[in-house]
Order: sequence, then C-alpha cells, then structure tokens
Amino acid sequence: MMLNYNDIQSYVDAGLSDAEIAAALQASGITPQRISIAELLFELNNRAMLIRLIRPADTGEKWSGTVVNMILAINANGTPEQVTAVNQWFSHITNDRNSYYDTTVEAYAKPLWEMRNQFGGQPEMPSVEDFDAIAVLGGGWRFVDVTAEDVAACKEAKAAQDAADALQQDWATQLNEVIQPASSDRATLVAALRQAATNLEA
Repeated sequence: MMLNYNDIQSYVDAGLSDAEIAAALQASGITPQRISIAELLFELNNRAMLIRLIRPADTGEKWSGTVVNMILAINANGTPEQVTAVNQWFSHITNDRNSYYDTTVEAYAKPLWEMRNQFGGQPEMPSVEDFDAIAVLGGGWRFVDVTAEDVAACKEAKAAQDAADALQQDWATQLNEVIQPASSDRATLVAALRQAATNLEA
C-alpha cells in the first residue's frame, strides 16, 4: 500500500526497523476518517452489539448487547489498562454531547483494535467481523495490510524527493547567484554557465 512519509516519520526517528514500523502501524488501529457516533450507534444496534433500552429494567441498565457483555467481562477479569480503555470508549460513544469517535488518532483507535484482537469472537461478545464493521464506518483499518516492503518503498520515495528538492534548490542558487548576474554578455554568461555546472557537480 502507499504510505505518506508523515505516517512513518516518528517511527523512523525512533530508530525502528521497517518490520517494526509495519507492525506498529498495523497495531495502531487507525482509520482514514473519524467515525460518526450516530452511524456507530446505528450499526451497533443493528448488530445487537449495543441496544438502548427504552424502558430500563429495575436494575437501571440503559443498554444491552454483546458490547455490554464484553464490558462486564473486562471489568471483572481484565487488566487495569483494558478496563480503562473499554470504559473510556463506552463513555465516549454513549455521551450525547459527542458527535465523533476520532479513529484517525491512535490514542482512540488503538484500544478499539486491541478489543477486536483480544475479545472479538469470544462467547457472548462481539465478533471480529463486528469490530471490522465499526472500522468500515471510518473507511476501514488503514494500515491492516501494510508490510515492511511498503515502509521501505516509502523511505525510498522520500529520499528521492529530498534529492530532487535539493537539486532544485541548488539550481535556483546557481541561477540567482551565478548565471543571472553574468547575463550582460555572451562570453561572461558562458563562463558563468560552466561555473554553475561545476558547482552542481561538486
């Protein structure tokens, strides 16, 4: 897949290998667009993942579905990180003041990807396909198929662009500082062009 260098720059700066960068991108869970919470709740309801109860039972519960089952299981047996992640996600998507869940940002996207991989398909919990359907609302998992070869190709493209930009800058410098000031007569101009060629080759 095509990568933008901005996608990998922080990992490159951190000294990660191409394979490590590819793995980090895959694990980010990022989607191309943020997810509309209205569309998300509609999808969750259709998939019986999260159903708003019109008349809550005596227990006071407002929601039912496989997402609720997952949250209860994580709260009972999950790690502190898992408990925090799932409750923050649930609080965000059920807060009527929020319009989007921004899965273009790793801090929001990664917990969803981790829930998919750790709990998707377990009994009475959302399936892997359910989580994938959520991602589709944001354009799909952006980096799910990225490879080390994609990362290497992105680096090579960036290096080629940097070289082209440097050449363009060098040419502009020679044009402004060497060629244009010598354009008063042919002999001086020819000498200046030769000097500019020498400078570019240096």
